[in-house]
Amino acid sequence: MDMNYRVIDKEKYYRSGVFRHFTEDCKCSTSMTARIDVTDLVEHSKKTGTKFYINFLYLLSKVLNSRDDYKMGYLWQSEELICYGSINPIQYIFHDDTETCTPVYSTYYEEYEEFYRNAVKDVENAKQTREYGLDMMNHPNWFDASYISWLSYDSLNVELPDGYLHFAPIVNWGKYREENGRLMMPVSVRLNHAIADGFLVANVYRLLEKEMAVFSRSDGGTNEQGMFIANMIAPCGLDCSICKRALTDTSPCAGCRGPNDNKPEFCSTRCGIIQCEKRKVNGYFFCDECQDFPCPDVMEKETRYGSQYPLRESPLENLRFIREAGMAAFLERERKQWICSACGGVICVHTGVCSGCGRQYTGSMEH
Repeated sequence: MDMNYRVIDKEKYYRSGVFRHFTEDCKCSTSMTARIDVTDLVEHSKKTGTKFYINFLYLLSKVLNSRDDYKMGYLWQSEELICYGSINPIQYIFHDDTETCTPVYSTYYEEYEEFYRNAVKDVENAKQTREYGLDMMNHPNWFDASYISWLSYDSLNVELPDGYLHFAPIVNWGKYREENGRLMMPVSVRLNHAIADGFLVANVYRLLEKEMAVFSRSDGGTNEQGMFIANMIAPCGLDCSICKRALTDTSPCAGCRGPNDNKPEFCSTRCGIIQCEKRKVNGYFFCDECQDFPCPDVMEKETRYGSQYPLRESPLENLRFIREAGMAAFLERERKQWICSACGGVICVHTGVCSGCGRQYTGSMEH
């Protein structure tokens, strides 16, 4: 785990006067509760078949890692003010049978797919225990992120003893509810007043709204046409961007992770990978997270896409590359490989024809 930090010179700290006042004269916290519009994020989560809760947790973690003010800490033994290189979320999993919670120490990864995959695993592992398992001593740069799923509340206060300089953010959120046709969700943010004021607390909401808007529009990527983005990479590793159904001019398919509206019948109802219960239950983003990988369904695609079409695509090679180089590098490789050199259109793996100019490609599309 990464506990890297740097020591802040309290005399040169840009909030030195405020810091002294709220650590010596008036030890207190500052907190707010506000309702934020999560309509687009809820719709995005449904469209992509991902969990809204994990998506929000990722965006919250991204926001809190975007500014040093939210990553502050205090070493009481040496009375040093510090700033961590990164901070990570502590999820809380509620057990219905015991009506108790288990803290889950998840790690923040900047790359969405890696964060999502690991956070889902963390949740599933926590469901297998009933231990409280709090371990703050070994997790100093983790912040509390708790979902209050039973209520859409209007106000929440988290109080800490005045003498304890706890600088990590504490964030709670409740159920979203419909208001004037939009889905509004209460979010509470608590920060120590020594390192944050009203502006910095309010800024969390502003940054969340910005990140949610970008995330919901992009479908996990940056291509305006919806091609060569993370959400178009199927669980098996095939790139749906180069499928003939995604490249049609009329009602194009949004990929295996998209809605069923324009999918071929096989992909929406008969594909063993999309229907795989083990993938659904465990929340696997990619098939190679499963202990049965490569299963017969994956190997069928490996064989078919390696021999039956004018151009070849290897789901196994794609997943290997993503694991080794990351999603961003993989998507860049896909763009270079499958974009037509003549017109910039996308080349179809099934036909070998460019969707833009109709140029025919044959043979292996070398990586």
